[in-house]
Amino acid sequence: MLKAFFNSKIVRVFSIPLGLAGLILYSTAAASAVAETGSDAQLEKIAEFCAEGTFRRGSVRFLKLLHYYVSKQSPERFLRIIQVMIDCGEAEEAIKILEKYITKKPQNIEATLMLAKLYSWYGRQLKAVDMADKVLEFYPENRQAKLTKADASNWSGDYHTALPLYEQLLAEQEDFDTRLRYIYALLATGSYSEAKLSHWWLYDAEVPRRHTTHDVSQALIDQARRSLSYTVGYSDDNYENKQLNHNLSFNLPFERAGMSLSLYKQASDNPWAVTQQELQELSLGGRWRLNSMWSFSGELGLAETSAEQEIDDLKLSLSTNAQLGRWLWGVTLSRELYPIYTDHVVSRGIYSYAQYKVNDWVRINGELSGTNYSDDNSSYDLMFRSRYAVSLTDPHVEVGYKFTQQGFSRQTEAGYYAPDKSMSHQLTLGFSYYYKTFYASGEVYYSRQSTLYYGTEQTKNIAALSLYLSYSVMKSFSVNVTLDGGDFALGEKDGYNYYQVGLGISAFF
Repeated sequence: MLKAFFNSKIVRVFSIPLGLAGLILYSTAAASAVAETGSDAQLEKIAEFCAEGTFRRGSVRFLKLLHYYVSKQSPERFLRIIQVMIDCGEAEEAIKILEKYITKKPQNIEATLMLAKLYSWYGRQLKAVDMADKVLEFYPENRQAKLTKADASNWSGDYHTALPLYEQLLAEQEDFDTRLRYIYALLATGSYSEAKLSHWWLYDAEVPRRHTTHDVSQALIDQARRSLSYTVGYSDDNYENKQLNHNLSFNLPFERAGMSLSLYKQASDNPWAVTQQELQELSLGGRWRLNSMWSFSGELGLAETSAEQEIDDLKLSLSTNAQLGRWLWGVTLSRELYPIYTDHVVSRGIYSYAQYKVNDWVRINGELSGTNYSDDNSSYDLMFRSRYAVSLTDPHVEVGYKFTQQGFSRQTEAGYYAPDKSMSHQLTLGFSYYYKTFYASGEVYYSRQSTLYYGTEQTKNIAALSLYLSYSVMKSFSVNVTLDGGDFALGEKDGYNYYQVGLGISAFF
């Protein structure tokens, strides 16, 4: 009879909540025991819960316990508790506690370097570099400070700073993680041969890290692959200006360089054109990285357009870009044939830009360009922009302000829009998100724009958006989608609005 009772449905129904209650009581008791003894065994038990992924399903009291003990321990045990907090998914809370701790005890170098490392891991690379530099000021041979500075510089794209530090560290002592990050930094700068040579050092790794060695081998293959890409785009506006664009390109990478051969075709149609206008371009492009700081690129092509008459002309562009620390800047010279106009109008321009990261949250950009046209016209464009990062980790979110101004020396009869002066103040919201094989980025903005055209000044409210999505279907094939659109006279019937969509596919081999 007792056996039948214990096998009954009633007992089975109540056994689950009773078991959970027992687990809660056990967790509470365990937490209380740690609070009383603070034993290393119990601390390691918490770390074990986190490593198994059962922390959040276990007892929240464990986390409260860590908060309680974090201010009552020796420096060594304090750092161990902080590490357990990180393992338990409480990195942001660990950063806050470390910041308060270092304010009171700035002489604790290990705590300072742990905070710098956390900064670099969670999107605050500039702050990590500054903190590492402060340690190196007093301890120039501190290995952990050098490694933290190298990692933070690497992850922020400052390879000019990161690569020499990695090389110095590896010359002093061979280390798997340092070698690994050094290889990925070399790949980012296109230094395939150096990356391959450095790759052989990883094969002495212990068995648990062999999968990482395989990942690096795959990365070496991926970075040196050729690719074939095709994109198609369509745009339309409320004045029935339609465009259909096709672009086919073949890309061939070399050591610190690369080449691309592109075939571009554009078909345009509008109400005032007698026939459909077409543009075809065949171009050869190249890129070359001089070192970890400087890179150069160029493109030479032949453009052919058929409107009322056939026109052939050369297309040419030369660019240089550099990044060092917080600075990013570049210059481009260009010459091109305007694609959709009936007259033979050629533009020659110079464009320059600069970006400075004030800190991990704030960056400012400036752009300035000037253009001369073959129909005795000229123009200028300038832009100033500041952005603040609301979130440094995925999804990365930024809010900002953007000022633009444009002006032409005269109106033209060649068919392109040439206002005397146009000026706008924009509020922007942008984001980017990356997860495994998926990447997304986009921006929306609202603007108040004033335009002086043929002596008449108009002020409009403007809103626009852009979106980019990319998905790697497999290692040898990816797909991307673009969407762009805007309304340049919100709330007005005769205002200008447009949209354009694009689809691209790439095959790697």
